Amino acid sequence: KKGCSVANIKKTMIPVAFKYSDSQAYQGSMGIEGIEKIITKQFHENLRMIKTVNVKTPLNINLPKDYSKEVDNSFVFKNLTSIASRENAQYVLIGTINSVAVSKVGNNLLTNLLFSDTRSLNFDIDIYDAINDELVFHQNYQMEADWPYAQSDYIDIKGNNFKSTAYGQRMYGLLKDAANDISYEIQCAPVSAKVIDIDGDDIIINIGKNNGITKNTEFTVVQRTSVQTTTGKEYESYEDAAGTYKAVSIYPNASKLKPADL
Repeated sequence: KKGCSVANIKKTMIPVAFKYSDSQAYQGSMGIEGIEKIITKQFHENLRMIKTVNVKTPLNINLPKDYSKEVDNSFVFKNLTSIASRENAQYVLIGTINSVAVSKVGNNLLTNLLFSDTRSLNFDIDIYDAINDELVFHQNYQMEADWPYAQSDYIDIKGNNFKSTAYGQRMYGLLKDAANDISYEIQCAPVSAKVIDIDGDDIIINIGKNNGITKNTEFTVVQRTSVQTTTGKEYESYEDAAGTYKAVSIYPNASKLKPADL
């Protein structure tokens, strides 16, 4: 376990419902239609168990797929920043299903009698810090397990029978592992808030009691400026402001800070 001063302050996270990475991944879900909804629901329940994260209800929206690649992501990041601002969250979590396809054991009749088909599950988890404008978590998870069902079988993926299968057990275990990884990585991540109002020398920020902010919690201020080059490219400039602020009035989703040392 990590130990850090910010572990007691909850980071607000808005998950985006799991989506397929492309049409091929979607077509591979034949015979287990709707599995993305089960994955989203179970993963959200796992996230809610993390004490250091305030998790909101997943958004069912479509996003561009290039947020985790080493490319110019300014357009994608602006979309994620907009989502985080609208939901009053610091982090946006995106789940992408790459494969849930069935693997055949072959055309040999004896082989088919002796061995079951298998089904894969391969997904990515990405977490974007919308206030500090960076990808803070990227991890791929994958598994394969026996798949005893025929394509024509009706499968109640919400029922306990499915959960007790080798595939169901591995899937639920993998989702729990992913939530545990996020818990470990996020608990000591920086807690950032936005200034939403100014009252004389005092400032109002967008996190409060629901995030674990208490009286006299200290903050420093960072000023962010959007700079545009002569070629039209835009980037963010950050500048630390001198001095510290302390929380004096705490509300459920906001706090008033007074200058402690300017």
